[in-house]
Amino acid sequence: MSELVTLEVAATTLGRSIRTIQRMVAAGTLKSELREGRTLVAIERPTGGDAAAARQQADDTARVAAMAAVTGERAALAYREMAEGLTDTVASTRRASQRWCVTAMVGWCVASGAVVMTVGEVMSHGMTHDTLTATRDQLRTSEAARVRLETALTGMTRGDELAANDTWDDCPTP
Repeated sequence: MSELVTLEVAATTLGRSIRTIQRMVAAGTLKSELREGRTLVAIERPTGGDAAAARQQADDTARVAAMAAVTGERAALAYREMAEGLTDTVASTRRASQRWCVTAMVGWCVASGAVVMTVGEVMSHGMTHDTLTATRDQLRTSEAARVRLETALTGMTRGDELAANDTWDDCPTP
């Protein structure tokens, strides 16, 4: 049974766009009439068993759409919860990172202070390169004298004789 309907109703009923319905009218695929300045299109509406099947299909489509909407909402909630969890994780990681930065800065300050104190101690005692070199030379001379004395003492205890006094003359006096 053919029925005259507006372009919008025809597009909805046939599942096409309004522009497609206009093309079909222009091509002669659909019959149309012009009434009171409006284009009416003749379409076939299902009757009897076809109408029941169409209604069932529309109901099924509505149920599927409702389930998809619920599923979409659940997915959105799940993603929102995951995003909040990740936000919390990022925030705690940032706090931990800031604590490590503070710890590193404190360590750097302590090390810098130790270097400054050491340099200060060296400078306060008037130690320069020349005085350190002279001290090293005196230590080497003292070590050589110690070895000679030890050798002389070992020789005296082995042979029970007195060591020559010239060994004592090489010892530096403080």
